[in-house]
Amino acid sequence: MEMNKTIFIDRDGVAIEDKGYLDNVEGVELMPGFADALKTFRERGFKLVIITNQSGIGRGKFNAEVVEQQHARITELLKEFRVTIDLFKVCPHAPEDECDCRKPNTLLFEEAGQELLIDFEKSWMIGDKPSDIQAGKQMGCRSILFNGETHCDADFFTENWPDTAQVISILDR
Repeated sequence: MEMNKTIFIDRDGVAIEDKGYLDNVEGVELMPGFADALKTFRERGFKLVIITNQSGIGRGKFNAEVVEQQHARITELLKEFRVTIDLFKVCPHAPEDECDCRKPNTLLFEEAGQELLIDFEKSWMIGDKPSDIQAGKQMGCRSILFNGETHCDADFFTENWPDTAQVISILDR
């Protein structure tokens, strides 16, 4: 059975503009260059998974339905670029809930791995926080800290989507 290489992408501040506790659909804006980078990844045979901590749900700032609507909006915005996300994985818990799905924990990665038959050693985690990088590394993925503070053990650091796509294109094995 063939395993799939995958790009795991954090949502807020990486896939879409980070607007704090986003409690509406209107505020969903793709990061510049995001859609074009996804097209590059697709051409290279990658599956695409957005994996996000949404503690605003657990903190009562908005409900899970709003997050589902935001993901539908991301899907809609990507349609014009003819690219789709294979899977959205969401942790709805607050940090104090101590769940297994909130990054840097890996339950959502494990579930995605089962659903999409993922080869983690050929996969990447792109995130803007150390918890994103730590989760990806625990699963055996290579990692890119995207426009984040550099005090973490990411394999690479990028500031924009064109550079991110170039790094992965060069190093894809």
